[in-house]
Amino acid sequence: MEKEIKEILDELSSIEKKALPFMNLKSLEEIHEKSQIPKGNIHKAIQLFSLKKIINLKTTSEKSISLDVNGIEYKKKGLPERRLLDLLLEKSLKLEEAKKLSGLSDNEFTIALGTLKRKNLISLDKGQIAIIVSREETIKKFPEEKFLESLPLSLENLNEEQKLVYGQLKLRKNIVFLDEQKSSTFELTELGKKILENIDKAADSIDQLTPEIIKDEKWKNKKFRAYNLEIKPSQISGGKRQPYLKFLEEVKNSLISLGFEEASGPIVESSFFNCDALFMPQNHPARGIHDLYMLNEKYGKADLRKYSEQVRHVGKTHSFGWKTGSDGWNYKFSEEETGKLLLRSQGTAISARILANKKKLKIPGKYFSIARCFRPDIVDSSHLPEFNQLEGIVIDKNVNLKHLLGLLKLFAEKIAKTKQIKLVPSYFPFTEPSVELQAMFNGKWLELGGAGIFRQEVTLPLGLDKDTKVLAWGLGIDRLFMIKENISDIRELFSQDLNFLRRN
Repeated sequence: MEKEIKEILDELSSIEKKALPFMNLKSLEEIHEKSQIPKGNIHKAIQLFSLKKIINLKTTSEKSISLDVNGIEYKKKGLPERRLLDLLLEKSLKLEEAKKLSGLSDNEFTIALGTLKRKNLISLDKGQIAIIVSREETIKKFPEEKFLESLPLSLENLNEEQKLVYGQLKLRKNIVFLDEQKSSTFELTELGKKILENIDKAADSIDQLTPEIIKDEKWKNKKFRAYNLEIKPSQISGGKRQPYLKFLEEVKNSLISLGFEEASGPIVESSFFNCDALFMPQNHPARGIHDLYMLNEKYGKADLRKYSEQVRHVGKTHSFGWKTGSDGWNYKFSEEETGKLLLRSQGTAISARILANKKKLKIPGKYFSIARCFRPDIVDSSHLPEFNQLEGIVIDKNVNLKHLLGLLKLFAEKIAKTKQIKLVPSYFPFTEPSVELQAMFNGKWLELGGAGIFRQEVTLPLGLDKDTKVLAWGLGIDRLFMIKENISDIRELFSQDLNFLRRN
């Protein structure tokens, strides 16, 4: 025992020597207060003491559910569904009127409406909302309200009803969050007590050799601390790419190795490339405020001057079909509308720019981009207002739909690592024929994106000839990653959760 004690004393670092006399105290906070040792150093000393069997260390973890920022606000003002229900107690209202009077955001109003319908408290008929239960039923507290009032709660101690309510609330934005609290208890072992009794016999040794010690010759007549090579060192987690960003880089490298050339385009885009060049009529519903983020800066004409010929041809195609063989959309095309600025809503805008750039366009050619896109979607487990699209085109005279279907199948198998896919007919204003790629995920078919062959109403006005075909696709690469990694909530892709960030 004496030899063991001496060996341990020789191995003690300066931090351990300073911290050991305080190990009779019960917590890290108390040790810090009494010793004035930084908490990080105390934590490191405790880990070393445990490895050397100087203390018995026990670590426990408890997960508890707490109110997040929206939860705190809803606890004060009421949940969106409660506020909407209270408003409807006065009288039935038109949808738009209820939305305006409730003071709720678009997202909150949609959730409130869906929740009240699911609870069978209201009816929605021809845009009119009305309560369909007695007043006594409406004043009963919702399970969600009772749950929020009872927080914080231990995750382990939830009953079945609370588990169900928690499962619903955690899908809504910033109402509740799961907090994990770790606590440690420790006590000196018999060996530790003997080491403490003999701490004054520990030699004054050098922990680390530094340039200063060498230069000033402070090492002379000093003893160097002994190292126990049998003790495992602390595990260091090295820096690495965020898992989703790493995946995007791998996809880029894969496509480049297949002969595709990476392209890019501006996030702030003109209506011309985002919509008009893709044969989307200027009165199309998708160009309304609910499907696009429009900018206050209204016109991007400076950027369009070098594409003036394509703008004229696109305008004629919209108005009467030009030389494409169609009748167009049969309306007066507005060049003022085409110059309006917006946040890019689809990666296909980059494909339109590629085709319009005659000097750099290669035929045959293969291009791709991973484009950041923006749409005012309601945030849920499969939608975000900003997302990534894997966009691509193949330009050649000798390609057809069969080549496109083969590419889509390849992407699903190689990128998402799934073979449970189906290709179904679809419609897009700029492709004919058009298909939609779907994959089986969590027991249901999940849309991954659309594809097709660009119509001549797109290719001819941008400068291609009639014999040149363009295969095009736009896939939700966020969803491809979700399937590959079996992630059920798209918000996890941008999570700060360490378990997710430490994935290989």
